[in-house]
Amino acid sequence: MKNALISIVIPTLNEEKFLPKLLQSLAEQSLKNFEVIVVDGKSQDKTVDVARSFEGKILHLSVIESDRRGVSYQKNLGAQKAKEEWVVFVDADVILYPYAIERLQVFLCDSKREFITPWFSPDTTDTADVAVSLLGLGMFEGALMVKKPLAACVVAVKKELFDHVGGFDTTRTFGEDYDLTQKLEKIGVPLYIIRETLYIQSFRRYRAQGRMKFLQAYAKGILSVMLTSQSPKKIDGYELGGQIYRQKKKSPTSLLKEFQKGLKKLMREMVG
Repeated sequence: MKNALISIVIPTLNEEKFLPKLLQSLAEQSLKNFEVIVVDGKSQDKTVDVARSFEGKILHLSVIESDRRGVSYQKNLGAQKAKEEWVVFVDADVILYPYAIERLQVFLCDSKREFITPWFSPDTTDTADVAVSLLGLGMFEGALMVKKPLAACVVAVKKELFDHVGGFDTTRTFGEDYDLTQKLEKIGVPLYIIRETLYIQSFRRYRAQGRMKFLQAYAKGILSVMLTSQSPKKIDGYELGGQIYRQKKKSPTSLLKEFQKGLKKLMREMVG
């Protein structure tokens, strides 16, 4: 079996708290021969220092300080620097299971798929969170069935195909993965879901924003995809970066008011 060489691209912004968990999970992978590229978007904390502290623990690690902040731009920059055949985009707040890269490589070598995303598990055993996680997996499967596939926090794609379609849309702060799936679909490269749990997905946004606001934001995105085959380029209140999880939590009353206000706005947009 020939090796399917992998470059992992991680965009970061103020992720000094969560990034070490991901990098440690990469250092502990059963398969060691892969490239890791951390692309930082002008973090104002110790993210870059944290990333560089793993240079002796991860075999092939490089840290790039981007001249521009933006998740799509940073992902594209990482892909440009990638040296391997496959690029795997990984969100900074996930944790890979120790066998994840090895299983990915086996799948990439043994299948003819060129654009894939695996299943995930939540970072909690709370019943409500597990239910939301299962709902999310069901949503991904359902979207695939109606030919409007959605990618998650870990996405692997052949570098030559990623380059061919122009990478991610740099004007987007939301839905850049869905936009990529549409561009690849148009050239005959559909998204394939690996039905194997390879990583732990962080529910930090879910906990920080509250269930109501979190589900409202995603409902808006999903409804847009299902009704118009397009995802919004940005969503009000959907801020990027680890700094938002250090902010004080809002009271249930204020969260309810925000949800009601957001719901009214969403209904106006859907109608008008």
